[in-house]
Amino acid sequence: MQDVAPVGSVPAGAVLPAFSAGIARVARSGARTPCRCSGATATPVSGRHLIRNAGLLAGAPPTSGRAGL
Repeated sequence: MQDVAPVGSVPAGAVLPAFSAGIARVARSGARTPCRCSGATATPVSGRHLIRNAGLLAGAPPTSGRAGL
């Protein structure tokens, strides 16, 4: 069976920083928008979400950019 982890990690590595930029924008605006990242919750978007995303990016396995090759 072929390892498909790089196939998913490349797009995820591109989307998470963009998603984090949106979180930063909302957090800076002072809006009390609830985060629905992991299900229904009333917890507002904050810097904690950016710290979580930084941890996810830091813990992501490096890829060669040659997914499946």
